[in-house]
Amino acid sequence: MKFSCFLLNFQILEGCPIWLKRYIGQVVEYINAERSLLPLEMMKNPTFAYDEHTADAEAQGYFLSRLQNLAISVVCMFSCFADTTQDVIKYILRTSRAQVPPFKIVPASQVVEHLWNAEFSLKTQLLV
Repeated sequence: MKFSCFLLNFQILEGCPIWLKRYIGQVVEYINAERSLLPLEMMKNPTFAYDEHTADAEAQGYFLSRLQNLAISVVCMFSCFADTTQDVIKYILRTSRAQVPPFKIVPASQVVEHLWNAEFSLKTQLLV
């Protein structure tokens, strides 16, 4: 996807993960499709008196507004994400030490007991 044809500066995409660039590309494709279809839909609406020129100008305004909002959202999201990531990781590491680990090593006898004699064990599943 060539972002330059949609007036997006490549500086806002610098440092973005590839998944975010792909998502932005899909959003820009949607905005572009809306830009080409919107004037036709505006002229079909009998409530408003749109001619070809005014419908096109109105659609161009929506197009530019949506691109600007997308650019602002990406910059804000990415800067917030970059600023808080280290803090979140530090918080998780700090608080997770006090908690019980989600897994524990169990003796082989307990594994065998669970696999063969528990309510939904392999043995009961195979015998049914």
